[in-house]
Amino acid sequence: MSQWHVQRGSKTEVITESTLRRRLKKSDYSGVELVRRDGTSIWKPLHDVPLFTELVPHTGDAKLVAQKRQLVSFGWHALGYATCLYFFGFGVLMAIWGLFLLGHLARSVPALHGLIERVRAT
Repeated sequence: MSQWHVQRGSKTEVITESTLRRRLKKSDYSGVELVRRDGTSIWKPLHDVPLFTELVPHTGDAKLVAQKRQLVSFGWHALGYATCLYFFGFGVLMAIWGLFLLGHLARSVPALHGLIERVRAT
């Protein structure tokens, strides 16, 4: 089975194709991550790889689907944070979680920008 290099933010990991398939099915990857197959030098957005189209059911543009998945992921993260903040109040752990939430927001900004540009174009 082939190896894939997956870049999320500033981190890159090498995983097998079966792991990549499993993570795509579980929505661990939105499709906006950069990937390349072992032995190649060209990085592509995951949504441009046929593997994404095969495993993520969608109609239309795969890039749009990947951007929506990224934003939905951030939305669930923010909702979980807001819920815990409401019930438990603000403390050290919530501050740490808030930093992770800000990082997730930073990774989601390009997807949001892409969707806004699509809306403006129509």
